Amino acid sequence: MKKSLTLLAGASMLVLGVPAISMAQTAAASGPFADVPADHWAYQSVENLQNAGIVIGYPDGTYGGKRAMTRYEFAVAIARLLPLLGQKGDFATNADLAALRAEVENKLQANASALEDLKKLVNEFQGELQALGQDVTAIKARLSSLEDRVAAVEEEQRRIKFNGALNFIVEGTNQGKHNDFGFHDKNGTLVSNGTGLPKVTEAIDVYHDFVLAIKGKLSDTATANVKLDFGNYLSAVGNVASPGYAAGAGFSAVSPHQAPGDATAADQATTVWEAYLSSPVDLGPLGGADIKVGRFGQQYTKYTLKQVDADVYTSLYQTDSGNIIGDGGSVDLKLGPAKVNAFATKYSAIPFSQPYGGPTAGAQSFTGQIGARPLGLIGENKSSALTQGAGLRATIGAPEGGVLGVTVEQFGTTGFNQSVDNGKAYDRLTVYGADFNGALPFFGGNGLLLDANYTVSAEAKGGKFNNVDNGWRNTALDTQLGATFGAFTIKGGYQFIGPEFTAPGYWGKVGSWSNPTNVKGGVASVKYAFSPALTLNADYEGYQAAYGHTKNGNLINSPLQQDDKLNRYQVGLGYGLTSDYNVDFGYERVEYNLKNKNETLFNSGKPTESYYTIGLGHSFNPNASLKLVYQVVSYRDKGTGFINRFGNNEDGGITAAQFQLKF
Repeated sequence: MKKSLTLLAGASMLVLGVPAISMAQTAAASGPFADVPADHWAYQSVENLQNAGIVIGYPDGTYGGKRAMTRYEFAVAIARLLPLLGQKGDFATNADLAALRAEVENKLQANASALEDLKKLVNEFQGELQALGQDVTAIKARLSSLEDRVAAVEEEQRRIKFNGALNFIVEGTNQGKHNDFGFHDKNGTLVSNGTGLPKVTEAIDVYHDFVLAIKGKLSDTATANVKLDFGNYLSAVGNVASPGYAAGAGFSAVSPHQAPGDATAADQATTVWEAYLSSPVDLGPLGGADIKVGRFGQQYTKYTLKQVDADVYTSLYQTDSGNIIGDGGSVDLKLGPAKVNAFATKYSAIPFSQPYGGPTAGAQSFTGQIGARPLGLIGENKSSALTQGAGLRATIGAPEGGVLGVTVEQFGTTGFNQSVDNGKAYDRLTVYGADFNGALPFFGGNGLLLDANYTVSAEAKGGKFNNVDNGWRNTALDTQLGATFGAFTIKGGYQFIGPEFTAPGYWGKVGSWSNPTNVKGGVASVKYAFSPALTLNADYEGYQAAYGHTKNGNLINSPLQQDDKLNRYQVGLGYGLTSDYNVDFGYERVEYNLKNKNETLFNSGKPTESYYTIGLGHSFNPNASLKLVYQVVSYRDKGTGFINRFGNNEDGGITAAQFQLKF
């Protein structure tokens, strides 16, 4: 220990170019210097250097904290060098000194405050250092040079910044005793054919994902922004909106999400997730604006433009942010009290983020409810890849009061698409609507909050706006009132989502069904905080089929047919065990009441889905965390054939562990 302290002290002076002195010389130079008061700032400066890894010690080569020192001892601690090289004893070699000099110089360059502390010490003990034979002028020159280099390093750090996230994910499944063909998890994925014997896990896979974000300052105002994604996770998850499952298509058509146990080396991929230039510009009479050009993420509201969460068991930026990635440009500007965003993008670059939309007749026309249990997005909602799009959103107001928004978008479709209700061909999907979120207008100060959305997804052709099909079947209406009373918050209202509403949004999940359509009914939610550590939340949706047939009398392409109903109940309890540990318990139950009015099932009945979930989270520090989830899944077909032509029941379990490291 004594050797290491001595080495670091000597290297500190070598950085400054101080001439060597022996211990005998320092003893000869001792004199009646005054004591330095114990509360003098110099003690803290020495401690700051110690904490930065740049150790300077007492004249005997040790460091003992804030004991009283004379000015002589301070001067010797600053100026001391190693004994003459080549003598016998516990001394450093030239290689030691070269390595330590580089180490201390790097530490000083990386720690501007440590450099400042050293400058202050040299200035304070200038007289004593000169009495010890040190060239203070040379020392100050060396410090000034280092200061310039520190400034250059800091400027470079401001110009280019790196951050990112590394995720290791383990997912496994086990199958229960009541199913012969596997079971479907809450993502809608068919998992685990297994052995039928209860185990902790039967199929297991390990996924990894690394996102590196780079931000470079091109000028005082312009920046370049890049996000690179490496790993096998996104390939395994797949695009939840891509073709895979279609209502009525039967048991074999499932979600594109890969089941645990199916991962291969081919899943490894490198993706340029984002790469865009951001800069303010002057638009003349319109004023200033911020533009983006390149590949970037875009979202508006949950009913107009938002990425569907591809995996409910994990938390990653790519799946949870809601951004849909495209190549193109966007502009943000302020026109008086209004904020306006406009974008134009092409979406085919990243298959994972490709949006789908548009209803269709023809090949995917509905043939019956057998095998029509909704798993993920039903085919009715995603007949076509939306390869390009443009949109505009204007908002006015403030979050603390209320925000009114208006959105208009148009997307190009691919392939041959026909309107469900009139059979006309269309080649674009137009989405438009208005929304409000905030304090109830015209009733100020009563504590009531309004969350309202009205959106239409219309079909168009030949450059028109909505000339093929529009109306209530293409509409989503969601109006809810809420209020908060201390620790208790309640919210409720009415939802209507037409069977042909197919905007590229993410408005909800009922069991394994993402973005339910052809539903109408009441919804409610409550939240209560028993304490800062213990919270309760509960949700309810009571839906029935909005329509029983198409406009021309055909079967409607929906899991819910004439007079069918469903109820969803969800309750969650979150408890913070400590500041670093939290545990969550959740229960969700979906009850279908299938009337079989159109005689498209084996029998009428009430199939059910149930999900029992327990989660444990641990935060090691602000940048490292661990999340563990176990979920028990149960489905009972009740002899309807809603799951498949065999009328199978399903039981199983999902285990997921996610370790996340941010930097």
